[in-house]
Amino acid sequence: MAAKRLAALVGALLLVLGAVALRNFLDNDGRVSLGRSAVPVVCDPIVFEACKAAFPDASVEQERPGETLDRLLSSPAPEPTVWVTADVWLEILASESARTRVTDPVGDATKLAGTDLALAAVEGRAQCVELSWSCLAEGGAEGGGLELGYEHADSTVGILTRSDLIAAHFGRTDFDNQDLESPEFGSWWTKMQRSLRVPSQGTAFVTLVVKKGELDVAPVPAALTAANSRGGVDVVLPVDHGRAITIVAASVAGARLDVGDLAERLTDTGWLAPSAITPDPDAVVDAGVLQALRKR
Repeated sequence: MAAKRLAALVGALLLVLGAVALRNFLDNDGRVSLGRSAVPVVCDPIVFEACKAAFPDASVEQERPGETLDRLLSSPAPEPTVWVTADVWLEILASESARTRVTDPVGDATKLAGTDLALAAVEGRAQCVELSWSCLAEGGAEGGGLELGYEHADSTVGILTRSDLIAAHFGRTDFDNQDLESPEFGSWWTKMQRSLRVPSQGTAFVTLVVKKGELDVAPVPAALTAANSRGGVDVVLPVDHGRAITIVAASVAGARLDVGDLAERLTDTGWLAPSAITPDPDAVVDAGVLQALRKR
């Protein structure tokens, strides 16, 4: 009799625990809501350290956002994930999803922080009276020996460098794929490529401050310059700067995750609150064109 009572109590306890687990697994509208320790978090490398600190119990990986984008586009059923990256990649994903007629797997997105894309230069070697994208676009094509750091097109810094540099060449941000196929652009781009240098490892900015003989100028998120500042390097926000880098946390395939103190960790390390970033519609290059720039 005692054994039967014990078995009944254990069975009841398991039912209660199962009900609680199911309630925690489902959110109020019945969709899957994975806990903080269960949802994989994929982070843009420019915010990876903050991600690791904010999600100590989660599986946190860093991946170039262009690679994440391609994986999401090619997967018919991506796993629930939280993607922390720059908002420009969500725009490219939405554009490509519409173009290829596939479902955009990204749901809600929360703005966390922002910063501008600055230019760092070794003192006296930028070859510009005023450091700007226009000066770099002109000087690089003239073959004056300028060494400009150039990162992978699947990175946030890489795609925005291409965007800002080419916009400076055209003198406008509404250039399109037809402009990119013009003989005039092809001639300029061929010359410009002689000045572009992809670091053998690490970012262009770190290469510039550690090995000043390899690069003259490097693009860098302004928020990342304080922790890596060195003497003999000037960091400026060019007068013709393009769109700001706005970091977002996005839900992929219905994943829900409390972003915890990630926003606070970012602002504590030099990033600005989203409210401090004023969007400039004139600085935005079309998402479809940005996708084309990944090939350059």
